[in-house]
Amino acid sequence: MKKTGWLLALIAVSTLGYGRTPASVSHIHGIALSSVAGQTEQLVLGAHDGVYTLSQDGTTQRVSSTTDDYMSFVGDGNQANVIYASGHPQAGGNLGLLKSVDAGKTWQHISDGLNGPVDFHLLALDPTNSDRIYGDMQGLQTTSDGGKTWKKGGTLPQGTYSFAVSGIASSRLYAASDSGLSVSDNDGMSWKSVTTDNFPATLVHTTADGKLYAFVAGKGLMAADEKALEWRLLNNQFGQRVPLSMAQSSVDGAHLVMKDHANSIWESFDGGVTWDYFIAEKKLSATETLGKSVYRQYCAACHNPLGTGESYSESFWTVQDYIGAPTMDPPGHSWHHTDEQLTETIAFGSPRTDKMPAWKDILSAADISNVIAYIKSMWTQRELDCQGPKHMSCM
Repeated sequence: MKKTGWLLALIAVSTLGYGRTPASVSHIHGIALSSVAGQTEQLVLGAHDGVYTLSQDGTTQRVSSTTDDYMSFVGDGNQANVIYASGHPQAGGNLGLLKSVDAGKTWQHISDGLNGPVDFHLLALDPTNSDRIYGDMQGLQTTSDGGKTWKKGGTLPQGTYSFAVSGIASSRLYAASDSGLSVSDNDGMSWKSVTTDNFPATLVHTTADGKLYAFVAGKGLMAADEKALEWRLLNNQFGQRVPLSMAQSSVDGAHLVMKDHANSIWESFDGGVTWDYFIAEKKLSATETLGKSVYRQYCAACHNPLGTGESYSESFWTVQDYIGAPTMDPPGHSWHHTDEQLTETIAFGSPRTDKMPAWKDILSAADISNVIAYIKSMWTQRELDCQGPKHMSCM
């Protein structure tokens, strides 16, 4: 069964600042890790209204001197604090290709691109050669001299969310799109499928040593060596969050960060095997802490430990009218219901699916109340203010 428009529907709500997201920054388009004194690293965000740094307490600070819209934003893995970008100035028009050598604080206009000025919504850098860059605007453009001169390439597959340049082969590109993960060995002139299931792919990332990462909805985050392309699953515990971009530390290659469709940032320190939100969980009250314990024991197996819902699986794409366990954080609908309605569902189960059992004989009334308190701790003030019937006025 082909489910169309699923990711577009998710992205349509991605700018509202859910859960542990930097709520003061909307439309995060790209991420990079900057280096401070060659050791300490800082997370940098390319956003709709400038460049920001993000701290793990959720604090953001605009560091750019402009409030331009950085539609594409890619760190250079070969040079510390070097970032390439493209997009729109606030006054309108297109920016062409930009380069920053100070982690996004100031920008140099490199060129307008072909028939420009261009607005590349997607950029990809060769992980082994910083002068080799690809940009997408009504077809691919490619440069071998750091963006000074450009030539026309092929086209990306329809519905491409992310693409990357091979770390081992000249002219090889990978694309993550609605039709899955694809590869081209001729600068995008033609493409062939890398995977056989054709589940949508939303993220692809390459490294200078030939490692390939990809997120395929229905499989999870996978990794392979480019030479063998023998895939191994790293993690499929993101629930209904869909990773869209990745950045890798230049200090420690096992340190990865990802941005998902809902503007949340994830972090891994073991090469992508385990992940948690970059922004730390807020301090919980005594009631919320009790609820967290009950939630982790009885609810997390289906709704995810972080409340992000049941992860996309093969069944989601192949079973007609498949119902997955919903997310408890704001991208889902839990805040559309009153405490009384949530209590009834937990106690007596869901009439829509037998996957949600009745817990009234296992959980006490206090347990259920505490679980609801913990679920509500995942919400922002917006959802708390708009809970229940009022949610219609907040959509």
